[in-house]
Amino acid sequence: MKEGPINDNELKTKLKEIRTQIIELRKKRMPPKRTSTSETPAITLDAIRQLINDGISSALKAQAAAMANSDNSNRNTEPREIPIAKRGNYKEFINSQPSYFNGTE
Repeated sequence: MKEGPINDNELKTKLKEIRTQIIELRKKRMPPKRTSTSETPAITLDAIRQLINDGISSALKAQAAAMANSDNSNRNTEPREIPIAKRGNYKEFINSQPSYFNGTE
């Protein structure tokens, strides 16, 4: 490179040369992109949906079987305790004149 001032054209050509050298160096350093050699076809969206549906249905069947085989108290429809009969109603309660709390006592 010569000494002294550089005009715009020389600077532009020198920059282009440096850019091409950088690009060539990057190409040499970067490994080649891998391509698939597998002959297995790619999975489709419909196949994914079918796999999900099959998994959900098998999980629901397993859950139903587990609930049928266990003594699940949440699923028991028979009463466990004898219900207590109600004592009176609101009219009978008011007629007994309960004492009310007025906030000063």
